[in-house]
Amino acid sequence: MRREFVDKLQEIVEKQAKIMDMTPEVELHYQPGYRPEMRFAEALDRCRQRDRDLGSTQVGPHRANLVIHYNGHDANSTASRGQIKTLVSLLTLGTLVLWRETYDRIAVVLFDDLPSELDRDHFDYLVHWLKQSGHQALITAVEPSALASDMDRLFYVKQGVVRELL
Repeated sequence: MRREFVDKLQEIVEKQAKIMDMTPEVELHYQPGYRPEMRFAEALDRCRQRDRDLGSTQVGPHRANLVIHYNGHDANSTASRGQIKTLVSLLTLGTLVLWRETYDRIAVVLFDDLPSELDRDHFDYLVHWLKQSGHQALITAVEPSALASDMDRLFYVKQGVVRELL
């Protein structure tokens, strides 16, 4: 099921990346937490004694990983902070699409300091997409001027007090 989820997410991320005019290719790879040529039960059986000796399970979904390739390279080691933030945003949009398709419900999504390290075009696209999606988004920023002018509501926090910007 996780592999199927990643495959669906890959399709959505590819589509969104094209819309955002991202020329580098984005590829998602699911690593299941055990050797892919083995079945899960077989992997557990093979590691049973080692698991007992170590006191923890060495294979399984808790060891799974999502590897992201960006322009043919491991994004973890080659992508810039801005590229990572864009990739995370794409993954979030994809997850929101799948959430809506699966549960037919809206979600609440939080983005901490979304405008930092994103160029204006990508930021504006993400905000526009979120507004059109029907999902509720809470976006923080260090500078209010970095936020889109068409935000529904703006608040600021000063010395622990929250106030609405009018």
